[in-house]
Amino acid sequence: RPLTLNDPLAAAPFPNNQIPLGRLDPVSLKMAAYFPKPNLAGTVSNFISQGNATTSNNNFGVKADHRLTSRDRLTMSVFWRPNSVWDPVASSRSPLPIFGARNNTLDLLSYVSYLRPIGTSWFVDLKASFSRKTNNQRWPYGADRDWAAEIGFPGGTTNPVARGLPQFEATGYIMLGPAYDLPKVWSFNNYQYSGAATKIHAAHTFKFGGDFLRLQYFSRNYGDTRGRLVFNGRFTRETMADLLLGWPSSSRRQLDAAGPYHLISNYSAYVQDDWKVAPTLTLNLGLRYELMKPPREKFNAWSMFLPELGKVVIAGHGNLSAEEFDRRLQIAGSQNVTMAANAGLPPAITRTDYTNLGPRLGFAWRIFGNTKTVIRGGYGIFYGSSSLYRMDDYADTYPFSINETYSVSGSNPTLVTASNPFPDARRNAPGGVTSTFGQQSSAPQSQYLQSWSLTFEREIARSTVLEAAYAGSKGTHLQRR
Repeated sequence: RPLTLNDPLAAAPFPNNQIPLGRLDPVSLKMAAYFPKPNLAGTVSNFISQGNATTSNNNFGVKADHRLTSRDRLTMSVFWRPNSVWDPVASSRSPLPIFGARNNTLDLLSYVSYLRPIGTSWFVDLKASFSRKTNNQRWPYGADRDWAAEIGFPGGTTNPVARGLPQFEATGYIMLGPAYDLPKVWSFNNYQYSGAATKIHAAHTFKFGGDFLRLQYFSRNYGDTRGRLVFNGRFTRETMADLLLGWPSSSRRQLDAAGPYHLISNYSAYVQDDWKVAPTLTLNLGLRYELMKPPREKFNAWSMFLPELGKVVIAGHGNLSAEEFDRRLQIAGSQNVTMAANAGLPPAITRTDYTNLGPRLGFAWRIFGNTKTVIRGGYGIFYGSSSLYRMDDYADTYPFSINETYSVSGSNPTLVTASNPFPDARRNAPGGVTSTFGQQSSAPQSQYLQSWSLTFEREIARSTVLEAAYAGSKGTHLQRR
């Protein structure tokens, strides 16, 4: 159907239904040049995008098993898997191959184990392991040149890791620009050291030992750091006309990369006894102690909301200058925030729970003295912590990541334009003033699981066994999103 292009500045249609060339926005014109020519017949759905996706991966492994002496055995291994993926037509993103994404990942696993018997009844087992997993997903051309400066688009990031063209979203048309949520860069390191000693004495097999686990999680998300504009035909009644005039309905940007550099240390010690009380009864008795320290951001660049204080608690200044840090606090109002040190809290913001004792009990009983009927049961308390990947919920915490949205209210399209997408006069209150994730208390108790089971087994024929089992569990202090 014929369209009448409205000129909101004149409160009337454009003369001859044509937009004067002098009214077109120079930034929008340069972005619109990325729209491809039709390669299919018709006036709608007349373009199909094609590109060659590639995946390349290799698997490597090295293992060595060496008997140092007649009593000493050393085992070492390392496995790694580099992977590279090129996706020229990303789902729910711009289908143009020039805006495709590359992702380079690495999976690595290594360990060293040392085993030595001492005398005839002692055994010592020492282990150390390291694993690493990385992700490096990005628009591969950003570092080539300053794309935003070439089209005259201001306000986006100049970081070579993330710079590039903004994302233009025009209703009814394909997106232009690299995906707004790239790059996604993260790495996860796991260091684990353990030692155990086993002593066999009469009817007892004693085992005791300890573990130390060091976790490192580094994540950087650059979503919207290049800027994102949405056009919907609000002003002229036609989306493409709004885009060419440089009249978005809204714009947004993230001021800097967001993401934590978390460090976690877990310690544990245990003692266990397998006690053969009688030929028909064996008990397994154990006790384990867990010390799981809460995550600490390496540069103290994180915060969370604590209901008990009614404020956002900030660990430190992070990498922000004192001047910039104070400026950002003024946006939310200093009465709504406090520093962890001023609240008597550690840099981790939450205190460590030192009460994590986990008893373990198990038994196996041949109740009729033969091998045909056995009852087995067990109970234990198992402590755990949330996956570090859940710490991504802290990625956009105020004031270290500020998401700004600029919207046009009323009928004046010049308040926010493609050439001036982030005017101070139209800045809304920043996102992330309160954390997207927090704790109910500054001293949360560790989450744990109680687990129990009872099994009855009976041989009813030479090759047939009847088994009935019951298992139950109960979680306590489990975190919820």
